[in-house]
Amino acid sequence: MVGKQQPPGGSVPTNVIYGLNNLPELKACSSCTIGVFDGVHKGHQKIIRKTIDLAKKNGCSSVVITFDPHPSAVINPDYHPTILTGINLKIDLILGLGVDYIIVIDFDKDFADITPNQFLEKILHQKLKVKAIVEGEGFRFGKDAMGDVELLEWFCKQNDIELSIVPLCYTADGLKISSTRIRHLLKEGAIQQTKEILGHYPMIMGKVVKGGGRGGLTGFHTANIETSQKSSVPKEGVYAGNIIIDNKKKPAVINIGPAPTFGVKKHSIEAHILNFKGDLYHQEVELEVRQRIRDIKEFSTPAKLTKQIKKDIKKV
Repeated sequence: MVGKQQPPGGSVPTNVIYGLNNLPELKACSSCTIGVFDGVHKGHQKIIRKTIDLAKKNGCSSVVITFDPHPSAVINPDYHPTILTGINLKIDLILGLGVDYIIVIDFDKDFADITPNQFLEKILHQKLKVKAIVEGEGFRFGKDAMGDVELLEWFCKQNDIELSIVPLCYTADGLKISSTRIRHLLKEGAIQQTKEILGHYPMIMGKVVKGGGRGGLTGFHTANIETSQKSSVPKEGVYAGNIIIDNKKKPAVINIGPAPTFGVKKHSIEAHILNFKGDLYHQEVELEVRQRIRDIKEFSTPAKLTKQIKKDIKKV
């Protein structure tokens, strides 16, 4: 069912609409793009900026339609990819590009059954009064992904709608920019290459939870970040980065993986925040991962680990 989703906890910007049934009165028309936009990488950014440009040209509202959960989680739950940007982080990144509205559609089995023609006519044409559509090469939509660019071209011609198909984007060394490539780079811990494709440093969003209390043994307390099981995070290791608290960046050493010095095999994400005192329990925070410092190592004593952490801090 389109529009049954409710917004997550916390305040929601008025230009973020959860479900088409909650859509406010738009201007006379809209310039629209539709997609998962996982990662909001440079290719996505190019599409969204083109959508904004056509909105200004036609005196319309710029609208980005995206989905939560990821469509693959519904269509193929056993094989859907790890998620680069959860919905809240995705919204932050898209709003930062200057769109007028983001519509978050609850992607469930009912929505997955909407045919391409129903989507075009009932949602884009009737609901959004679409005047311009922007998509990337290879765009597919509707039940069983039967809709394609050719169908879009026919629909736009029939309804006097401007259509812009944005070509694929490539890195300076000729590699295609895609969410799949970003996931591979993160698995390799290749932060700078990931940044080149994203257009920003990779981000991790999660909730601060109670940890194992090992900070007292090293003298460096950490915030333990719990993420979704399907979140895409960098290769295990120690990283330099920032934690974003109340829209302010604070430098941090970020440990992703086990804690072998203490015999802990379970993977976790811990951030030691420099020059910070405060209680972050149960808060949603964002980590900005900027540089891989080293591999995770097992030290013979907590004191030797403390010595290494001091060296790590100097690299932040």
